Amino acid sequence: MKKITVLSSKELIEIASNIGKKCAGNELFLLHGELGSGKTTFVKGLAMGLNIPPKKVTSPTFTYLNIYEGKYVLYHFDLYKIFSPDDLEGLGFYDFLNTGIICVEWPEKINKWNENHLLINIFYGIRETERIIEFKSENFKNEEILNYIKSLK
Repeated sequence: MKKITVLSSKELIEIASNIGKKCAGNELFLLHGELGSGKTTFVKGLAMGLNIPPKKVTSPTFTYLNIYEGKYVLYHFDLYKIFSPDDLEGLGFYDFLNTGIICVEWPEKINKWNENHLLINIFYGIRETERIIEFKSENFKNEEILNYIKSLK
């Protein structure tokens, strides 16, 4: 586990962009945080690292899934309105595993994640723009990303 503090959304985007540049095409990122904490901002940065214009990235709260084309396909799920793990099947979630990069907002709606993933908790900091980012690896396979996260201060 690694915990860092970022002072601005620009800094959060930069870190996420660097993670995106290190993606190998088969990563699952679970983004946990309160409304407005920076989950979609993180996805915008990740998209930048995948050569996807960040302005294309929007929260999929009402659509459940947005798909972006770049260096790899980025599947951006929002599970805020999901009531059961069975709902994932209806969204085609399992069809997308191992086919690109998946970001899931509100992963706590599903109690158990068997797939290897990187859990990213985003908390509000003391200042308005400050965020505390906590990275937890759950059998995450991309060593280049893990080494980058370990190097963050």
